[in-house]
Amino acid sequence: MKNNFWNENVEQWVQVIDSMGIDSRKITNPAIIQAISDNKLKSVLDVGCGEGWLARSLPEDIQYTGIDGSEGLIKKAQERSGHLFEAVSYDDLKSKNWRPNALVEGVVFNFSLLDEDISSTLKSVSEFLLPEGKIIIQTIHPCFKLPTYQDGWFIEDFKTMSVDFKDVMPWYGRTLSSWISEFEKSDLRLCQLIEPRGEGLPTSIIFILKSVK
Repeated sequence: MKNNFWNENVEQWVQVIDSMGIDSRKITNPAIIQAISDNKLKSVLDVGCGEGWLARSLPEDIQYTGIDGSEGLIKKAQERSGHLFEAVSYDDLKSKNWRPNALVEGVVFNFSLLDEDISSTLKSVSEFLLPEGKIIIQTIHPCFKLPTYQDGWFIEDFKTMSVDFKDVMPWYGRTLSSWISEFEKSDLRLCQLIEPRGEGLPTSIIFILKSVK
């Protein structure tokens, strides 16, 4: 994913999030919060936290840290919440140049695993987990929401939004079997699969994972 896209569109993204400009988030936002609650996570690392909406939506007793590769979005998150936010790229995670101050019960990726190589990232964050800790990933449902049902790069131009974004955002989509393969490569075991839905087909998919190491 191009971090400069997010730095160039900080104000646009904040406007979209604040106005609930992505209709599916009426389903997916509560779904990720419910998954954190159901797994009784009391400390969370939010990877790809954006402008920090999740921090402001969780109960106050949850110890929260948010990281994102966009310094502009991290600055917005810091302005809007007293939680800990740091500018940390996925390359920082893969190269192990960053660690949280303490191990956590949960690592959350909410629509933020958009690169082709995700196993390196997942292996790195697995080291941040307390024993019995969980990784929670929410992404588009591969069976219903991929533009074409195959692994590959796609483009999001945000033209359905009421806000004008600069440039386009490339993202890597994968089939359900590809997701499962990536988890196996990352030494993760799938504990639960959730399919949030409103009316009709599922809007997203949530994977609950544990390290097998």
